[in-house]
Amino acid sequence: MDEDGRIVVPPQYSYLGDYSEGRISVSVGDKVGYLDADGALAIPPAYDNARPFSEGLAAVRVGKLWGFVNAVGDAVIPPQYQGPGIFQEGLACVQLQGSPAKFACVDTGGQAAFEVPSSYYALFSESLAAVSVRNRWGSV
Repeated sequence: MDEDGRIVVPPQYSYLGDYSEGRISVSVGDKVGYLDADGALAIPPAYDNARPFSEGLAAVRVGKLWGFVNAVGDAVIPPQYQGPGIFQEGLACVQLQGSPAKFACVDTGGQAAFEVPSSYYALFSESLAAVSVRNRWGSV
């Protein structure tokens, strides 16, 4: 519904995600895609899970791995991560494949900027993010 109370997307989906940057994730059957602000299908349902857009990219899961797509559905960073983050200030912290779990912050091109010595990280703000290492907190 829009700010005037007009129904934009009629009730027909089993799930709608959070609206962000002109897109909202929507479940169609067992796949997820995105609608635009007018309720039209912008990115066809092809994903097993999807997160809201942030800084022009959204995390999407194909099988067990996560990657990132742009607003028209192009795979900007192919699925390769076990856990996704969201982009803040040009970086997203992701869980890399393998055991034990490793984490890194990647740029919008998918290049690792640095590893994160933590299994918990907060979003970047003013070029810093909080991390926890063995129950001690710091920032990167």
